[in-house]
Amino acid sequence: MNFEDYAIEYSRKCNRCSGRRYVEEKEKMVICPCQLKALIKYRYDEIPVSAKTKELDWTDFTGLIADKYMNVSNWKKSRDIAFGYCFSEKRAEELNMCDYSNDDIEDLMKHRISKSKIQDRLNEGSNLFIMGEEYSGKTLLASLIAREIVFYSVLKKDIYFKWISFHSLINALSFNRIDYAFFDDITYTNDFLVLDNVFIPKQRNFMYNMLDELFYERSNKKKPIIVTGPFLNDDPITREKLGNEIFRIYNNHKTNKIKLTLEKTNV
Repeated sequence: MNFEDYAIEYSRKCNRCSGRRYVEEKEKMVICPCQLKALIKYRYDEIPVSAKTKELDWTDFTGLIADKYMNVSNWKKSRDIAFGYCFSEKRAEELNMCDYSNDDIEDLMKHRISKSKIQDRLNEGSNLFIMGEEYSGKTLLASLIAREIVFYSVLKKDIYFKWISFHSLINALSFNRIDYAFFDDITYTNDFLVLDNVFIPKQRNFMYNMLDELFYERSNKKKPIIVTGPFLNDDPITREKLGNEIFRIYNNHKTNKIKLTLEKTNV
């Protein structure tokens, strides 16, 4: 579906514009708020995470991941770090969350945008590394951040982001068939890049060089990267598991780097 499909669908369901997509305000025809909802939904649907994940908000991140709980202090601290990447408020509970089914969505979003730090993160080139065990909520936090980028972009200023899995990156940069157009797009075009689920590639030397260039170029141009992946503790076991070269890449490009870790614990 393209945006036009979303726009038509939302207008047909809208009691305010009844499919016209415009409403009269102060003797002028203006775009109906349903079209703002349609644009948010269209852009957020471009993020390749499950529909269930997309329904969750910051206050839904409660440390319950799969069949385990995270340590209470750990998940709260981690969520607050991710939340603080997006907002001037320190904790999710302190921000009045918007009801995006409400007709006053524009006013509600303006309140949320007034607290946003998305533009500041872009100006600073702030990278964020979300590290943790498998199924610890890394992708969920990254998707919540991506949604705030969508909200800011729709209401305030066009900001472009790309979400790709590390597996997709490897496929696009295969040694025998490099997709240079794809690599240029993720390196230079998008303001924010989410690189999800980093792991150790088989073509190590080649991939390390490409990753190094990706991080180097985006850091120089202050284009933030949000990375989800395994722990990056500076110890022999972690270095052996992740690989010395990819560990070096993470740590060489330190432009305003923020790190958070997610650990699970049995209950």
